Order: sequence, then C-alpha cells, then structure tokens
Amino acid sequence: MIELRTIFDDVIPNICFFVGILIWLIYIYSHTKISFGEKYVKAKGKIIRSKIKEILIRDKYLFKADVKYEFKIKDTKYESIQVYKYVRSIGSTHINRVEKVTKKYFLNKVVDVYYLPSNKSKSYLQESTELGFGWVVTGIIMIGIGIVIQMKLHKDIIHFIFA
Repeated sequence: MIELRTIFDDVIPNICFFVGILIWLIYIYSHTKISFGEKYVKAKGKIIRSKIKEILIRDKYLFKADVKYEFKIKDTKYESIQVYKYVRSIGSTHINRVEKVTKKYFLNKVVDVYYLPSNKSKSYLQESTELGFGWVVTGIIMIGIGIVIQMKLHKDIIHFIFA
C-alpha cells in the first residue's frame, strides 16, 4: 500500500509546536523586566482621570479603560494615557477586565511613572499586561498537538526529536 504524504503532513505539526514555544516565550517576556535600548526612569505621578468608556460596535459593547495621569519633571508637567509599556489601549468585551485596571489606578492615586529621559512624553505605569496562566496552558496544548500529530505521522517519537 502506498502512503501519500503532502508537505502539510510535516508543516502543520511543526507550526503547532513552534506556536506553542512562541506563546511560552511571549508569556515569559511579559513577566520579566527585560529592557532593550534606553532605560526608563521612575518619577512620582498622579491619576487625573480613571473611568470606563463604553463603545458600541456592531451591536456589542467594548469596554475601554480611560486612565490618564500626570507627572512633573523639573517644573514641566507631562500627561499620558499609556498604562502598559507595550499596549496602547486597554479594551475588552468583558467589563470586569477593564474594571480591574480602573480600580488599580483610581482617581487621585499617587503612582510610579516610568519615562524616557530623552523623550519624557513616552511614559507608562506598568511593565506588562500580566498575561494570564491561560497562555502557559495554551502553549502546552499547542506543543502537545504538534507532538501528537508528528507521532501519528512518523510513528516514532525518537525520529521526531532527533530528526
């Protein structure tokens, strides 16, 4: 009996495996303080706006955290809405996720602000979005799917590992 194999037989399990590894790397990176380039400096600031915006999109509500803060460097006041270092806006279809942010950064709260000395308008309050443990589980599932498919195709895990 002739077994017909396509390029997808080898590509799909490898894609699943490497997507799982990528998810793990994103999770690890989001929970570390690794910084490339210029270092951010810490200053004290104050929350001047903290509320939830409701946006109706195609008959479904999107909830957005609207947090604004100010900080002062050498008699110059700066304002920003950037809460997380790498995320522009915080929105979700689940209001409880957005409420978590507005409760943490409530009106008039004194906060640590991190800014770039060369461009003080580039600032944030928190390093990462604190990706949930679901990312780890998803990574394990994707790696597992890749290994299982590869084992079914090759019927030999040793060949998969050392190929």
